[in-house]
Amino acid sequence: MVISDRIIHQIVVQISGLIKQNINFVGPDGIIRDSTDASRIGTVHGGALKIIREGLPDLIIESSDEYEGAVNGINLPIVFMDEIVGIIGITGSSSVVASYGQIVKRMTEIMLQESFLREQETIVQKSHDRFLDEWVFDSFDLKDPQEFSRRAEALQIDTASLRRVAIINIQMEDRIPADEEMTEISRWVRRFFRNDPVKGEVFRTTTRMICLFGSYETVLLRRTLLELSRYLQSQYGCSICIGLSSDTDFTHIKEAYDRADFALMLARQRGLGFLVYDELDPGQFFANTPKSKMQEYLDSFFGEELLPELDDIIAFIKVYIDCNGSIKAVSEALSMHKNTVQYKLRRLAEQTSYDPRRLKDLNAYILAVQFYDYMKK
Repeated sequence: MVISDRIIHQIVVQISGLIKQNINFVGPDGIIRDSTDASRIGTVHGGALKIIREGLPDLIIESSDEYEGAVNGINLPIVFMDEIVGIIGITGSSSVVASYGQIVKRMTEIMLQESFLREQETIVQKSHDRFLDEWVFDSFDLKDPQEFSRRAEALQIDTASLRRVAIINIQMEDRIPADEEMTEISRWVRRFFRNDPVKGEVFRTTTRMICLFGSYETVLLRRTLLELSRYLQSQYGCSICIGLSSDTDFTHIKEAYDRADFALMLARQRGLGFLVYDELDPGQFFANTPKSKMQEYLDSFFGEELLPELDDIIAFIKVYIDCNGSIKAVSEALSMHKNTVQYKLRRLAEQTSYDPRRLKDLNAYILAVQFYDYMKK
């Protein structure tokens, strides 16, 4: 087992804090990796080498001239999975520190065991999250159905039952949450769904928690997600906005994600904390949205560079949407060379930071077209 410097430092700090003695952690190569005496870090510990070479259960050193780099105290091997992974040393008079020896040895081995289990849990969680991410965004089940089924079974994810998606957008006041904050939040969200009657699979992106559910009724999901939202806001002081997909069965989970993403986008536009795709009433939405806000959205989205061409751009986007993103079909519909179509798409992506060739970003263009058309009417 390779023990990280972070874990070793935690062991040294925690044990020295409990027994109020200087502690050294020596690697299996005899080099002191951490110590409460910083001057000893990186030096050879001859006593530790003797334990390793001769397989001793412990070694009491009475004076500092017995072994190279060693001082008086007791040293004991740390065994993990039948292998000596290091030596723990307690500095001090043997009459004082000897009584601590076996206790400190056992404490260290327990801490390493717990650290190992946490690392294994993290590895499994990363595999779990990577699988869900690939499934939702890359159509993994469509590309390689056999490998998809094998991995789903290994990770104990029942993909056949997952039909609904909620996207939880998390924002700290005037800033993007730090990675450590998102990691802590994601741990809590997973625990929440493990203990709640509503069970969900969860993975995270930079500022979002993606939750996948079975065919729960909207009223139950709304109650559960709002309870989760209230807790996150009170516990972490963050701003929460949630978009929930419809209860329709989809060919692929990405369709549910896109609907949840669209609901989230509209919720953020309207300053709402929660919105369900099924409950979107386009007529009511546009009637309740001031034209000034629509214009503000178009101005901000397209910017000074593209606004003078807005009529042509909207016409182009409509054809692109009608043609389901087919470059060939757009080219034929507009009597335009395919390279020109590609150029227009690239330019839109560069100027707006939203790539219409990506389904995730296309929703923003759909909203722009709807705003444009409503204002023209």
